[in-house]
Amino acid sequence: MDEEKKSQIIAYIRNQLTLSGQRLKELTCDGQGNKLPYRDIYHTLKNYIGEFAKGESEPRWLALAGLRGVGKTTVLAQLFTDCEWEANHKLYLSLDQTTNLGFSLIEILAAYEEFLGVSLEMLKNPILLLLDEVQYQENWAIIAKTIYDRTNKVFILATGSSAISLQTSADVSRRMVLEKIYPLGFAEYAHAKFVKELPEDLSERLKNALFFSDTSEDVYKALQKETTLVNAFWTGIERFEIDRYLKFGTLPFAIRIQNESTIYKQISQVMDAVIDKDVAKLNTFDKQTLPKLSQLLYALSGADIVSVVKLADITRLDPRTVTQALDAFEKTEVLLRVSPYGAHYSQVKKPSKYLFTSSAYRAMYYNLVGSVEQYENYKGKLLEDVIGMYLMSLFGSRLGITSLTYDSAELGADFILETKPQGGKIVIEVGMGKKKQRGFNQVANTLLKVDGKYGLLVSQTNLVLDKETNCVSVPLEYFLLL
Repeated sequence: MDEEKKSQIIAYIRNQLTLSGQRLKELTCDGQGNKLPYRDIYHTLKNYIGEFAKGESEPRWLALAGLRGVGKTTVLAQLFTDCEWEANHKLYLSLDQTTNLGFSLIEILAAYEEFLGVSLEMLKNPILLLLDEVQYQENWAIIAKTIYDRTNKVFILATGSSAISLQTSADVSRRMVLEKIYPLGFAEYAHAKFVKELPEDLSERLKNALFFSDTSEDVYKALQKETTLVNAFWTGIERFEIDRYLKFGTLPFAIRIQNESTIYKQISQVMDAVIDKDVAKLNTFDKQTLPKLSQLLYALSGADIVSVVKLADITRLDPRTVTQALDAFEKTEVLLRVSPYGAHYSQVKKPSKYLFTSSAYRAMYYNLVGSVEQYENYKGKLLEDVIGMYLMSLFGSRLGITSLTYDSAELGADFILETKPQGGKIVIEVGMGKKKQRGFNQVANTLLKVDGKYGLLVSQTNLVLDKETNCVSVPLEYFLLL
């Protein structure tokens, strides 16, 4: 690195150390200067940093993966602001910005070391190194690994839109702890909007009742015990808040915007960035293909189960390109792929179901791209997105010992959750409550096919046990508090 460039980078570092604190602090507040609420993941990450500061050596390299727009940068800003280490020992870098400036991560860290006037091996006090949007520099993990191996005085926290881009090699995976940030659950939404707090351990008890009971009757009895607390939580929350949550409340930034049209325009801009930056990084799509990827998502927004051949026909793309695009959207957390239930050979023959990780993206396509469908007609699809997101956030880290599929047969259920090593398949149907008995029958059909343990019908109806179908009707108000 020549002296002129070194001086430019040192000037950049000095500017970052001087101004980052104020800039990031602004990201932790709303337009009125009120502190933004902390996501659940914030407390997890802060605990890691606190343990490191106490002298615990591991883990000291974390990665945070999540869909663009779910608040990764805000979490970093909150951690930076709340960390009371000396100012020169907290460095925030957006690799999107540094790449545009022509500065590589290895150059910045070498200049930072020179700025400190001490080698990393000789550090006395700890350093907090926050690396945002690391997917913009392909060799970031090699550089971070070098820092990790040279000193145990640096705590590294990296964010990226793709878990794949964060777990670059076996060496990295052995050293780095990966955490995921998901779209907002309703409890986080209510906390952000109404400062509502869930009763302690209620979410865990509801989870155990729904997914780790022995029988449908046990599910029903366990949920009955929580009725008073569930009703107390919902007191003062108008029922149309569920609709707002389904339409855009899963994305934190949308809570602070009053105008619904403005919300969808901003969501559209975020999706453009996902396609132009994140998806383009994962696959080599030509300039003619990239604009068609939004058309692909629009086609999926109207029907979550569509064959690759049909999608290729709609978008006028090669089927292989469609497959690559779907894979890229899955890796960037935009889509959740749910395979059909059955042996591997039958899974290949039947199409997968693609849900939107945030229902706000599906709602955006309905509201912004000219769809004439009324909300009541696609509300069920938004709800299915949300239930899929909940199941992924609850069990995603356990995939491999837990499987999530769907019944591809006519009148088959929306989800089949197999929990291991406890065993047993739980069949889940999502509905809006207008045809409850039909929902029970769908669950019963799938339960018989897969030899399931019991079924859950999640909808806006009452808590009901249907012994004949071995199914419990679970009010949405209970499920959303998981």
